[in-house]
Amino acid sequence: MSNNHYFLSLDSGILSLITADEKPQIIIALPFEENEDATELFIKAAVELVKGKSIFEMGEVITSLKEVQPLKAVVSEDKTKITGNIIYLDRFGNAISNISKELFEQLHGGRNFDILFRNYRITKIHNTYINYSSEKNAEVGGKLALFNRSGLLEIALYRGNQRSGGTASSLLGIEYESSISILFK
Repeated sequence: MSNNHYFLSLDSGILSLITADEKPQIIIALPFEENEDATELFIKAAVELVKGKSIFEMGEVITSLKEVQPLKAVVSEDKTKITGNIIYLDRFGNAISNISKELFEQLHGGRNFDILFRNYRITKIHNTYINYSSEKNAEVGGKLALFNRSGLLEIALYRGNQRSGGTASSLLGIEYESSISILFK
């Protein structure tokens, strides 16, 4: 139980992501046989809870969950580098990282920077795709970086075409969990 809510799940690590900011009030391990269907077990447990059965009667109290660490951007000790990962590839093949605009602005301080991923380098962050297209040297298929609506650094190709395989993920070889860095000069 966390924040007065019940969560039924296998201890696969997913609950550690849900409860990352607040330790669960109670963790109960339900008895589980190796060949048992987890969905059936969860349904049975939910029905018992609705009927008023005490959660303490349902299993053994345990003190910890299997933990999964979410991918987080890391700042170097000298604050000259942010290292992150690609956490999502959208339907257009754009690569979204876990580097937030907030973190970038905390370290930027007006310094020049390089965004580095695979064997590529970008030296500017655009406000929008339109902002990129208005530049004198803008080209179809050009690499660009911007902070998306969620405030996360995104790598894209200007007017990349998913149908012909011309996206940031396909042409630049960016995959889920690929490394990306911002190096401040």
